[in-house]
Amino acid sequence: MSTYINSRPMSNRTPSGSGTRDPFHFTYPSFPAPLPIPSSKSSSFLSQQQPQSSQSLSSTNDSFLEELIDDMTLSVSVPIPPSSPAVHTPAEYRNPLDFPVTPKPAPEIVKREPMSRWPELDALMWSNLKWAERVNEAEPKFFEATTEGQAPKILWMGCADSRVPETVLLGRKPGDVFVQRNVANQFQPDDTSSNALLNYAVMFVGCTHIIVAGHTCCGGCIAAYESPRTGNPDTHLHNFLAPIIKLRHELPEESSVDDLIEANVKLNVENVANSQTMQEAWGKGMQVYVHGWMYDLGSGRVRDLGCTMGPPPKEPSAQISTPAIPTKL
Repeated sequence: MSTYINSRPMSNRTPSGSGTRDPFHFTYPSFPAPLPIPSSKSSSFLSQQQPQSSQSLSSTNDSFLEELIDDMTLSVSVPIPPSSPAVHTPAEYRNPLDFPVTPKPAPEIVKREPMSRWPELDALMWSNLKWAERVNEAEPKFFEATTEGQAPKILWMGCADSRVPETVLLGRKPGDVFVQRNVANQFQPDDTSSNALLNYAVMFVGCTHIIVAGHTCCGGCIAAYESPRTGNPDTHLHNFLAPIIKLRHELPEESSVDDLIEANVKLNVENVANSQTMQEAWGKGMQVYVHGWMYDLGSGRVRDLGCTMGPPPKEPSAQISTPAIPTKL
């Protein structure tokens, strides 16, 4: 029985168990276990088996070597000849220059007209074109289906930080997540834009889970942490950060930036829960929940901060005429 050594380059690998590549996201290579270092015994065996010239190759080794040097990338599974004892030397250790090689012709350079006169924008438009082509090839009806409407169940209220793209880090497709993003993932009670978005998401789109998502290394929270209680410049940024600056000086003196980031998430969960939209939704008996999450830049993982708020307990005999008090779950 032939033994096979997998020598496919990592750039062509897909994550374990993922099947075909997901065209909606970047494909990151899965890293296999380190290959074993060849022992002196296996090395001597190979030195005995490798021919000194192409004329002395046996017919058995001919096919073996042809697969080995396929395209100088060693991108095939290499069978050990049936007559050979078990060898654990990876194909990567074998020198392809020892064998006659017929290199493949260089790929043809595709010339195209620029899509924008700004090179950085041209790169974006070009990558968008290739992404759309990959998606259309994988799911021909996908883009057509998105024109028929949206019905996401998740509203993500996150930070505008470029390192926290919600659809990517959640592994979702376009149409799966409704989104608000601003500086330091805030929902301010008097912010018309945030209130309008929340009302639209809950009452019309049909979102049932609202996630206020903070993240480590948040620039807005770091700026607020380093700001004095009073005397800050009268700028749009400082005015928008004012609730976090106030929160920072309400925390214990020894509190860290991470403590402030978590406290800010919990504060905004309460702000969402106390909004007119949520009071109206819970008054109608709608099962909508507000969660507080934290995304860790260093690991790429999210965690629940355990501050979820939901509708108040149902009381069949009572008519809800006063503001609904959210239940902390």
